[in-house]
Amino acid sequence: MKLKLYVWPEFEPDRENGIAFAIAHSITEAREIIVEKYGRFDRWGTVNIYPLSQKIGFVVQGGWVVR
Repeated sequence: MKLKLYVWPEFEPDRENGIAFAIAHSITEAREIIVEKYGRFDRWGTVNIYPLSQKIGFVVQGGWVVR
């Protein structure tokens, strides 16, 4: 199974959407990586999945710091 980039652009919204991302083999593994490092979260939002064989870029402008 190939690695993919998993991006949650509406992660844990408070006043603004947060963003979470992981490179993993599956969405389950991606969530586990994030939870292991940062703890449990309730509001993940939608996930976008990208193969690591394509170029891609993201921007997240300022917002509220959660942690």
